Amino acid sequence: MKLNRSKDQSIWVLSDVHAHLSLLEEHWRRRKPEDVFIILGDFINRGNDSLSTLRKVMEYAKEPHVYVLRGNHEDAMLRFLAPKYQTTFEKILENPQSLYYQMAEETKDETPTQEMLKTHFDSLFSFLENLPLFLEDDRYIYVHAGIENRIDYYNSSKKSLIGEDYFYDQGHVASKIVVCGHFPAAMYRMNEYSNNVLIDLHKRIICMDGGLGSTTYGQLNCLRISEQEAPIYKVYVADAYDICTIKQYQAPRGHHRGVCYPLYGLEMIAPSTSFSRVRILTTSDEVYVKNEFLRMKDGSLCAIDDVPNNHLEVFPNEKIKILCDQYPSWVLAMKNGIQGWVHKDCIEGYE
Repeated sequence: MKLNRSKDQSIWVLSDVHAHLSLLEEHWRRRKPEDVFIILGDFINRGNDSLSTLRKVMEYAKEPHVYVLRGNHEDAMLRFLAPKYQTTFEKILENPQSLYYQMAEETKDETPTQEMLKTHFDSLFSFLENLPLFLEDDRYIYVHAGIENRIDYYNSSKKSLIGEDYFYDQGHVASKIVVCGHFPAAMYRMNEYSNNVLIDLHKRIICMDGGLGSTTYGQLNCLRISEQEAPIYKVYVADAYDICTIKQYQAPRGHHRGVCYPLYGLEMIAPSTSFSRVRILTTSDEVYVKNEFLRMKDGSLCAIDDVPNNHLEVFPNEKIKILCDQYPSWVLAMKNGIQGWVHKDCIEGYE
């Protein structure tokens, strides 16, 4: 699908909203009516507002210069309505964060079926069915997951366009810059845990996914692209974290992102009372993991979520975002988009 725009129009791009409606609306309010607004798919599931987010996106799509693409989650909700996927359908119905569950709740039908949901929400599923798989202009390719590594990228399979895992690592040979989501940006950074937008003009890839819904402590990224002599990129972040002030210095520790989805398999090296040293089975990297993030599953050690390895360097009077403060002595925090641990003694209000 071709996007025609003037250089006077800014482009706003976001991806992987995952049913966080209030954060989507926060970014929507930033745009001007004449700007281009692009949603790269996966705006449903993994959040509490799947159905209302879908309806809001349908409302946005009626506006001029608004483009919505299909992601793997929208595709799955269409595919699993087929009779051969009844078992999968019934399993998804049990998940309160799924689109199916929230549709069933609205109908108040105690035994919702595939056919019933398809009929009752026909206009919603038709909207999803008609979403394009990619969009392009003279400079950019906008797509949910990625493209195949071939000159005729426009012939990439649907599987690649909506489900290409590790696209940034794979790369591509197209002359345009690919703007994509699907995999949280933290997965591509090894020295720090950050889900900030990853802009790599050398590889001609911009990774948008802020990990919202994929991990407990994600963010919704939005990229504004404007053009004068050359493209200007400005990143906006929406989240719901509280802000606190630092009262005393903490030195940095650690130079690794930590444990990151989907590499949760671990081996214990040195247990400790707070942070245990473990080895990530897939990469053999050794990192420190807060004990509350460790558990045994089927006889093997694993992490229950993404968890940073490092202690953040913080200075008096700096502001940090508090992601979680439910752990003894330590707070999981974020500074300038980088996540890490800060001792409670360093933060005002934690005496």
